[in-house]
Parts: sequence; C-alpha cells; structure tokens
Amino acid sequence: MRILKYGFLGEDDAQKIFLKNYLGAFGSTDFSFEFDENFPLKAKDRNSVLKRFTEAIQLGISVYQQDIFFVGIDLDDSEQAKLFSLFEEMKAQINPRFKDQTCIFIPIQCIEHWLWYLKMKKANPNITKNEIIEKQPRPKAKEIVYGSKRPSNEVSNPIVDSLSKDTDIEWLENRSESFRHFHGQVKLLLFKL
Repeated sequence: MRILKYGFLGEDDAQKIFLKNYLGAFGSTDFSFEFDENFPLKAKDRNSVLKRFTEAIQLGISVYQQDIFFVGIDLDDSEQAKLFSLFEEMKAQINPRFKDQTCIFIPIQCIEHWLWYLKMKKANPNITKNEIIEKQPRPKAKEIVYGSKRPSNEVSNPIVDSLSKDTDIEWLENRSESFRHFHGQVKLLLFKL
C-alpha cells in the first residue's frame, strides 16, 4: 500500500477534520493518506485562503514533497453555477506543474451543509429521501450541526469529527453536487498517480 502525504490549506478546522475523515473512509487498498503535520502555512478565513493557496500548493508539493495538496474554501453562496466558476478561477491560478496533484473542495455555502447531510444519515441510517439542504442559510446549517450559529472550536471540532468519521461517501455523493465534484477530483487524481 502506498502512503500519500498530503497538505491542506483551508478556512477552518471543520474542513481539515472533514478531509482527514473523508480520506480515512476512502477505503482504497492501494493508498492510505498521511497529513503533513510539519507544513507551516495556515489560513484563517476565505480571504487568506484565496491569497495564499497558490503559494501553499507550490511549497507543499515542491519543498515538503507532498503527493497531494488540498485547498478548502466555502462557496458562501447557494448557486451551483458559482461553484464551477470559482473552481475554474482558482484552478487557472495554479502552476501547471502542480495541477495534477491538487484538489480544490468548495462546499456549496459551507462545509456544515455536508455535515448536515451526514447528521441526517446518522440520525436515520435507512434514509432514502433526497432533501436538498444547500439552499438553507449558513447560520441555520451551523445551528443544526452544532447547536449554535457561532460555536467555539472546542464545541465544533468533536462534532465534526463524530459526524464525518466513517463517511458514507456514496450516499453523500448522491446528495450534494459540490461533494460529488470534489470526490470526482480525488478519484481522477488517484487514477493518475
């Protein structure tokens, strides 16, 4: 089994925790994933991700010898067309040498919408109804997932970890267009490795 070292630059801990658990649930017999704890670049919000992501990708892959680099940014909007537009804008800024080693994930509105889907699945494992919740406002998603619109990391991080552990990838892929887009990138990238 090949161990793939990965780097990450994203808006918050929720994205980082979700990504770690998603990669753990990926279930490949060919790959496992290891987060590069030594990578120094961090972001604290959307603007800092947008400002630093090209530098972070280049540093992670060329200097820190990461196999894959993930960039996480919330769309902050409910229109799917804006997802693809932002994705293409960001992808165009990446040095061509690193494009095949980079995945950008952009949850429609925010990562809490993906977590909300997972919360629904955990509450009702046999759920088949396909509700589209990504049109719901971000504060409502946070309230439903965390019980608060502005939780501290001490409150939110264990909830994110619990909800995203053993992610049912296929189920989430069938519910969320933005997750399907991200998962498709990961599968393509791994196919190319």
